[in-house]
Amino acid sequence: MQTVRLVFLLSGIVALLPGASISLSISAPGEQATFVGSALTETFNSPALGIRTTSFNAAIGVYQLNTNSALAILAANQYGGANGSNYVSLGAQSGTSTPVSLQLNASYNYFGFWWSAGDRNNGLSLYDGDQFLARISTADITNRLSPTTGQVQAVNGSFYNNSLFYGNPNDLTQNTGEPYAYVSLIATGVTFNRIVFDNSGTTGTGFESDNHSVYFGSISVPGTSVLISNTPTAVPEPATFALCGAALLALGYTRRRRA
Repeated sequence: MQTVRLVFLLSGIVALLPGASISLSISAPGEQATFVGSALTETFNSPALGIRTTSFNAAIGVYQLNTNSALAILAANQYGGANGSNYVSLGAQSGTSTPVSLQLNASYNYFGFWWSAGDRNNGLSLYDGDQFLARISTADITNRLSPTTGQVQAVNGSFYNNSLFYGNPNDLTQNTGEPYAYVSLIATGVTFNRIVFDNSGTTGTGFESDNHSVYFGSISVPGTSVLISNTPTAVPEPATFALCGAALLALGYTRRRRA
């Protein structure tokens, strides 16, 4: 009976302790670049325009492509291109829905990107090596920015009309039916070194983005940003393991005293 109680108690400790997480936020309407001033950014202005099926080195790592996956590098149009620059897309424009992996050049706790012509099929999975951490779905953003909800509240308490996020901010007459926002992912208690982009297995829509930015260090979300969600990762914080180990030692000592 003592062994059974020990397992239950340790399970309780793991369940009650907070784990590592990934927060999802969007910047104020119209923002098209990261708020992290010292972040490293890939702008997609160097690769040649067209559909890429071979891997290419970027400022932040290697976009890993093969005959089954592809990325389209496109000139600015109604669907993307931060401040009129080139952008990248997976899905409708690339002709394939196969996920694309970005092997980062280091471990980071921040990833940001300009999400343009957004839809709920877009997703990102974060990894630390082979360890899956979490998948972030832009459906969480589209749900919050739905025209039926009216407004979203920023960290500083101010409100934005959801309509301010709709239409290409470089020409508000373009593509008024889809949202545009700069998206930031911040990891707490864990870092990641690989990102997998997907479009939920469909080429019916595109996952358009630009200004992929990474950073490692302390980050504060600006008051003008809107917090969308906080997703627990598949890996508990190191503190969880430490406390479990301490609990094992303490319970083992108690059991020996009772023996």
